[in-house]
Amino acid sequence: MAAMNIDAAPPETIETARLILRLITREEAVTLLEGETPPGLTFAEGYPSEFSREVIDIFVGARADEAAGFTPWHIVRRDEGDLIGSIGWSSSQ
Repeated sequence: MAAMNIDAAPPETIETARLILRLITREEAVTLLEGETPPGLTFAEGYPSEFSREVIDIFVGARADEAAGFTPWHIVRRDEGDLIGSIGWSSSQ
């Protein structure tokens, strides 16, 4: 596997044998924060979790000013196509 340049723009998806990580768009995040399901997404049982709600809040909610450079991702099971979680990372120091 090639090393990732953390200063470069992230790819839109990262795929493994079992999972797909896909960047969360602002539109999806706002819809999720409003308690709705964004078009084209299927939720696994238990999604969104409290942690996933926190990831979304850091991205577009009341906490957005706290995390400049924050990049959130959906975690999707490849075979089932359902959204099982969210994760994020920040490039700010």
